[in-house]
Amino acid sequence: MYYSCSTFGKNGSAIGLMTNRTLNPESPDYKWEDQGMVVRSIQRKTNWNAIDPNLIVDEKGNPWLTWGSF
Repeated sequence: MYYSCSTFGKNGSAIGLMTNRTLNPESPDYKWEDQGMVVRSIQRKTNWNAIDPNLIVDEKGNPWLTWGSF
């Protein structure tokens, strides 16, 4: 699961990745693990925001991560 965090009204933001072996909360393998930051924007250095992540897999099986901005 990709997630985003940001500062309201500013372009300091980031996208991180959480993983889990299963989505069944009754499984002994159920445990979310934060894999850390994937991409970030930096205030006064970048003119985009790293929010609203969306994973897309194309017809060749290549993964692409798209994200929103302001």
